[in-house]
Amino acid sequence: MGGGSVVIVVVAKHLTHQSMLWSDARTLEICMSDLPIVCTLGPDALKARKQGLLARVAAISIDTRKIGTGHRFEFASAPETLSLIADMIEAERHCCRFLRFALTVEPNGGPISLEVTGPPGTEAFLSALLEPV
Repeated sequence: MGGGSVVIVVVAKHLTHQSMLWSDARTLEICMSDLPIVCTLGPDALKARKQGLLARVAAISIDTRKIGTGHRFEFASAPETLSLIADMIEAERHCCRFLRFALTVEPNGGPISLEVTGPPGTEAFLSALLEPV
């Protein structure tokens, strides 16, 4: 990471033992790949999510790229950006438990980036989710 960056990683994994600690990212990746690539929202709720929160986050992204097993979104630093991204992460981590979110906020009001990844197949899932309704 660059000097002074803030990195927040939100992991979509429910731990049954609160005392369990992840020893390294490799262990975490293995556990994440066990989750099925499934969204638990029904068709109407999914359509509403695509037209609402997801569309708003995608609209403020200044650059979107496919990366490995997901997408990377770049955002300019703006007053509402972080809260909108956080709202989207909070909503998505409940219905798409297989997703991993890595949010980077650069220092001194710099840009914000969000990587959304998961097990193989996640990139195709995200591409379909980001298609206009």
